[in-house]
Amino acid sequence: MADVLVTVFLVGFFALCFLYVRACDRIIGPDRDVLVGDEDDTAAAEPAATERTR
Repeated sequence: MADVLVTVFLVGFFALCFLYVRACDRIIGPDRDVLVGDEDDTAAAEPAATERTR
């Protein structure tokens, strides 16, 4: 019976976390500007790195 309660609490906790993130996205908007692996970010960062070494 204890494992059922732990499972219910875990599922409920993650559901609350999901709802919290959705609520924050509605308030401030999703984070669309920063994407991991975006080609524009790496291309813009490379010339700045070479300029610093000169």
